[in-house]
Amino acid sequence: MKKLIFLFIAMFVFASSVSAQMSYSEKNAIGLRLGYGAEISYQRFISSTNRVEVDLGLMGKSINASGIYQWVWDISSVQGLGWYAGAGVGLGVWDKKFAGSILGQIGLEYAFNIPLSLSIDWKPGVFIGEETNFGFEGLCLGVRYRF
Repeated sequence: MKKLIFLFIAMFVFASSVSAQMSYSEKNAIGLRLGYGAEISYQRFISSTNRVEVDLGLMGKSINASGIYQWVWDISSVQGLGWYAGAGVGLGVWDKKFAGSILGQIGLEYAFNIPLSLSIDWKPGVFIGEETNFGFEGLCLGVRYRF
């Protein structure tokens, strides 16, 4: 648990020390995150380098909702390519058991010249309920319409 707390603090300090700007001006995006399950995903920029992502997902017979605060940076050598990292919380029902979660997220995103973006990310978490465990379900592919 100490390592996880250290990881979140280190991620926050690193993210706070770097600034950049995404290469597109749209403030909203909606689409899907596909991987371990499927999620409807909505993003809203709150500044040029920060946004909030809200996801509602289904995984088998489970349902979850999460909110992530993200820091976003350009990769200046490739137009439209950026990366992001963030932290947030989630709630859900897994195996007929209610649980909360503390989440992290890191990923790459490519914004096309049309209002479409693709991303690949990893969203590990600590799930707290009847049992406490660490989940790292793997990578997700995001497809979003920007507006």
